[in-house]
Parts: sequence; C-alpha cells; structure tokens
Amino acid sequence: MNRMNTLYERFLEHKGDYLVVVGPTIDSGPVITSINSNGKEIVWINDMSRDAYSNGAIEVYKCEKLNKEEENARTVFSVSICEGYLEDDIKGYIAFPKK
Repeated sequence: MNRMNTLYERFLEHKGDYLVVVGPTIDSGPVITSINSNGKEIVWINDMSRDAYSNGAIEVYKCEKLNKEEENARTVFSVSICEGYLEDDIKGYIAFPKK
C-alpha cells in the first residue's frame, strides 16, 4: 500500500514510476498487475494468464488519470481516461485493505 501511494503521489507530481503487484488467489496462480508511468500517462496491465479460474486475459490500458478512492475498509486505485474507452470508464482496479 505504501509503495502504491508513492506511485500515486509521483504521478500527481508528473514524475515517472513503475510498480508490479502480485495478487494472491485462493486456489490458483496469481494475478499480476504492472503499472508504469512516465508522469503524464499510465500503462496499467492486468495479467490473469496464471489464474486457472479466470479467462486468462492480459488487459492493457493506456490512460491519462490515476484515481485513488478511500473507502471504509480499503483504499482503491484505478485508472480512467483510457485510450479506446469512454472518459468515465474506470479500468485497472486494485484494492488494499486498511489496517
């Protein structure tokens, strides 16, 4: 969570950054999220190819906005204003539980 917050803050400051998040699953392979930013644009990749219970897709989003939403029990990061999607479409969703 701390590292994701750093990436978020760096993006707001128009600085580049890169982060890979390996999300555990209960009974299959991990979902790997790769987030790469040059400070102006974000490339967000969700790689579900190792998860036997998913469709095995690798989703790639090129976006202009990184979102952070504080909820009661978690903090959610996502991207929007993505190439090929409506401006309001939220993509690349990842949530971290609050302690």
